[in-house]
Amino acid sequence: MDKASYRTLLRDNVVTITGGEPGASAAIIVGVHGDETCGHEALKEIWGKLDITHGKVTFLIGNPKAIERGVRMIDTNLNRMFKPDAELTDEEKSSYEYGRSREMMAYLDKADILLDIHSFRAGQDFSFVIAEPSVNDIAQAFPFPMISRGWDKVEPGSTEYYLNKQGKRGLCIECGLNGSKEALERAKQAIFIFLTKTGNIEAMEMPPETPKETNEVKYTYITKAGFVPVKDFANFESISQGDIIGHDEGEQIVARQDGFILFCQARNMPGVEAFLVGNKL
Repeated sequence: MDKASYRTLLRDNVVTITGGEPGASAAIIVGVHGDETCGHEALKEIWGKLDITHGKVTFLIGNPKAIERGVRMIDTNLNRMFKPDAELTDEEKSSYEYGRSREMMAYLDKADILLDIHSFRAGQDFSFVIAEPSVNDIAQAFPFPMISRGWDKVEPGSTEYYLNKQGKRGLCIECGLNGSKEALERAKQAIFIFLTKTGNIEAMEMPPETPKETNEVKYTYITKAGFVPVKDFANFESISQGDIIGHDEGEQIVARQDGFILFCQARNMPGVEAFLVGNKL
């Protein structure tokens, strides 16, 4: 694809490339969170090597204002805004991210399948795929060690949630630590794998499939006032029911079940996600 089409992406935050043959309508999103740079950088590096031959692929930059400022979000988490208006608060509907989600929905409504590329802020380096069984064929093709399910139930409103609710297919990849070389390389490889599996590009040589652990997230802890963990928890660290995870408004917050903890972090405001708990399948 040429430099002009990439300039269009940077200017309009969206560009659709159509191949010469019929095929799937796919979408790839980067930068839903402004401080997660691997997807955006991956597109920049591989743009000239992508050749859409079948169907069409829409590339979207999720949160351009947050990217420009180098922050996660402007007003609220864009990746919880892909829900009907009736399920959003007045504060959420007055946010920048609400308007951006509605702009993006117009393009996602025309897509059959989606890849959303993310990274994360802290912890050890690792990668995994968020994918329900409907996209297991693609999830298995990524050389990531883990497939995680159940996110639509515990964290509704993501981009892949939006497609899944329409009976389409959406998946998300967590590529590693923000700004790391490993996350960038995983993002680049994942784009080629995804577009090969959707048939939008000529088939590339696929990496050998690797054994994968499958797990399911069960619940998210939402803060009452603010949350302070009792220690730095590693992602996917084992926990037992009753273990003290942290404190919120003077109350001990304990694990409701055996399993693992994920993305545990201090939070200084009410009504936000502080950690997730799940278990292996």
